[in-house]
Amino acid sequence: LETDVVPITADKSADVQAIDDEYANIGIREPKVCITTSRDPSNRLKQFAKEIKLCIPNSQAINRGTYRTDELVDACRKADFTDMVFLNETRG
Repeated sequence: LETDVVPITADKSADVQAIDDEYANIGIREPKVCITTSRDPSNRLKQFAKEIKLCIPNSQAINRGTYRTDELVDACRKADFTDMVFLNETRG
């Protein structure tokens, strides 16, 4: 088995921008995670969201209500969330 390792040159690293690097803030800023569900979650999904909130450090569960996804993303950006988790279920 033969493997070729190609080093990253300065030219290729210039193509990567800070906006594309999701790991740029590791060790600098603590991640803040938003956890939300579908618009009309069942009791089981609500309970699952609470359990996920306990599993993920520095997370906050937000009731989606009647917000559209893009409105929720904008609200999370303003609240300085770093990540979002959408929980959905298929009934039936």
